[in-house]
Amino acid sequence: MIQGIAKSGGTPLLVADGKRVLGVIHLKDIVKGGLRERFVRFRAMGIRTVMITGDNPLTAAAIAAEAGVDDFLAEATPVQKLEFIRAEQAKGKPRRDDGRRNQRRPGLGAGRRRGGDEHRHASGERGR
Repeated sequence: MIQGIAKSGGTPLLVADGKRVLGVIHLKDIVKGGLRERFVRFRAMGIRTVMITGDNPLTAAAIAAEAGVDDFLAEATPVQKLEFIRAEQAKGKPRRDDGRRNQRRPGLGAGRRRGGDEHRHASGERGR
C-alpha cells in the first residue's frame, strides 16, 4: 500500500499509536494545469527541465512523469539543490527556481502546490 501511494505521486503518512499502525493518509502533490504544455514549449526552444525535490525517488518519478519534466533529482537536500543549480549555471544554462520558497509569493511558483542521495528512476532512463 505504501509503495503504491508513492508510485502514484503521493506521500504516505502513517498514523500510529505507539508501534501499532492505525492507518495511512495519502498526501498528493498537485501539478498545476498547463505545466506539461509549458515544458513542451520549453523543449521546443531547446530548454531542458529538471525537477529537484526532497521527495523520495518513487514519488519524485511519478510527479516528474505527470508534470512532463525531462529529468529529476530526488531526496535532494537544500545544499544539493543549490549545488545542482550552480553546476547547471556554470555550464551556461539558464535556470528558474520554482520551488516551494516561491509558493509563498503569489505568481512565482509554477511547478507544484503543497506544502540525500541521488537516485535513478526505476527504468534507469530518468532521474539523477
